[in-house]
Amino acid sequence: MRAEKIIRKIRSEDLEDISRIIMEVFPEDCTVIIRYVRYIYGLVREHSYVVEISNSIVGFSINSVEYGRGHIMYLAVRDGYRGRGIGKALLCMSLIHFFYGLKLPEVFLEVQTGNMPAIRLYESLGFRIVRRIPRYYIDGSDCYVMTISSRTFRDICDRVCIPLLNDYDLHEVGRLFPKSSSHDNYLSN
Repeated sequence: MRAEKIIRKIRSEDLEDISRIIMEVFPEDCTVIIRYVRYIYGLVREHSYVVEISNSIVGFSINSVEYGRGHIMYLAVRDGYRGRGIGKALLCMSLIHFFYGLKLPEVFLEVQTGNMPAIRLYESLGFRIVRRIPRYYIDGSDCYVMTISSRTFRDICDRVCIPLLNDYDLHEVGRLFPKSSSHDNYLSN
């Protein structure tokens, strides 16, 4: 039997599981990140998602809206679940929320300059590097700021995101999909 995969909005009861994933994925910065996520939870919960597989949270995306742009703040997937498209699905869902749900013109994120797997993931969905910020992270490493516009995302959404998200139960969030997508049955009138 195939495990049920669900993408849904973050809930307060998810914060413990998210904290465990943060400790696993960002061990050197985990205390600061956990405190920050708990502190801003009320501001980000409407924009943030988790992936559940067999009733266990295996990944999350913490997002916000800043100055009229979407911000992917944290995206993480548990070690044993990487390489399965979960991070890409979370990113797709976040971008659909920002571009189709909120009609924002642009989304940005920061990524460590040496994190090539993450950079390749972001580029595969249309993000481009717009600048480098020296000593951005606690450990003194640099980051790239990457952005994507709604116009760039439209083609990628139909070609990449919609087929990928067909493998997930999206009933809770499906109303965000564009009317032309294969998720028409989730749309509200």
